[in-house]
Amino acid sequence: MTEQANTTEVACSLTDDELRARRTLARKTLVPHILETTVIEGGLELRFSEAREVRVNVEFFARLERECCGFLTFSISPPGEGLMLTIAGPPEAAAVVESFIEQIRT
Repeated sequence: MTEQANTTEVACSLTDDELRARRTLARKTLVPHILETTVIEGGLELRFSEAREVRVNVEFFARLERECCGFLTFSISPPGEGLMLTIAGPPEAAAVVESFIEQIRT
């Protein structure tokens, strides 16, 4: 499943409280299931355990992020090919992607 970025304007629409809630959601539902993190040109690849519940959580998270960060592209590998979430964006979004990496590692 691939979703193209909607805009190249680098701006998240979440409020500070919404951003804190989103980080908490990621830490509870995604981070414990990350098997591998790979920094790629323009983004990040996260490989997860393949449990159905994990896929549901990854898809939900990506759907939420697409709504607030239209400048990023969120791609999820199809079922049966392992579970990989790729987050990518234009060069001017590099700081946002790097911030996301730091947030999930802490």
